[in-house]
Amino acid sequence: MTTPEDVKEWTTEALCANWSNRALRKFLYSGEFSDLTIRCGDREFKTHRAIVYPQSPFFKAAVGGNFEEGSSGIVDLPDDDPALVQYLIVFLYTGAYWVHISPDHWDILCDSQLKGDEGTGHEILERLERPPVPRSADTSVTIPAKRYHPGRLPCGYRRGVPAAAARKENQARENMKHSIQIYVLADKYDVPGLRLLARDRFLESGKECCITNSWHSKSWEDTNFFSDIVDVIYKNTPSEGDPLRLALHQLIGMKEGDDVMKSRMRGEMVLDGELVMGVMDYIGAWD
Repeated sequence: MTTPEDVKEWTTEALCANWSNRALRKFLYSGEFSDLTIRCGDREFKTHRAIVYPQSPFFKAAVGGNFEEGSSGIVDLPDDDPALVQYLIVFLYTGAYWVHISPDHWDILCDSQLKGDEGTGHEILERLERPPVPRSADTSVTIPAKRYHPGRLPCGYRRGVPAAAARKENQARENMKHSIQIYVLADKYDVPGLRLLARDRFLESGKECCITNSWHSKSWEDTNFFSDIVDVIYKNTPSEGDPLRLALHQLIGMKEGDDVMKSRMRGEMVLDGELVMGVMDYIGAWD
């Protein structure tokens, strides 16, 4: 969450870029001028065709044609998880998503974001009353990044691993699972930008979780989650050249050493010839 103190540290370029994007955020969080309602479970998202259509051919075809959805302006997604749909919609308006925001906190988020945008406006007006600040040698425009907090997990120690390291590892596991779910949903509704972000977050979280030295002190049971990840990816993605599958191949190919996680990865490759070939392609075995 952006604070007034954060805003004061931004460059003028970043401040103005954020101000320009505030309209999209305001429409998302307030529902003002909505002409497209997306319903999922007990949730209703007030969205805008001008924002949704260009990013998702699925919704454009579903609502823009001569169908009931086109006249009613309502799309029902009964088979999807409302929390995942929320991530998708937030991405359409912000270019990001935050898995720590639960559906129960949506109203709180909307209120806080609208107040945060007011702070951006106040800072612009205050700067207009002051002389310009000379530019530094670095004139690149840096858009302030949203803080990404994947979720809080219980403290504790496991097999001598400090609590902070254990929490980071558990968060990375959860992020891998969330990234897969979001990727599959983005593929279903044809939102390539969200697919890209989810794929890259999957790989980064996988590196934090699996490409570490901590597995020398772990048990075979501790690696069970990786088999689940392989299974979910292969059941929910097409067989040839899918970007998420390729990211999985890359993750396995990056793993060095000889620990229990490496053994788990070898075991998965024994069970799936396509997985073996994908990993070998990544490490250049066929060159």
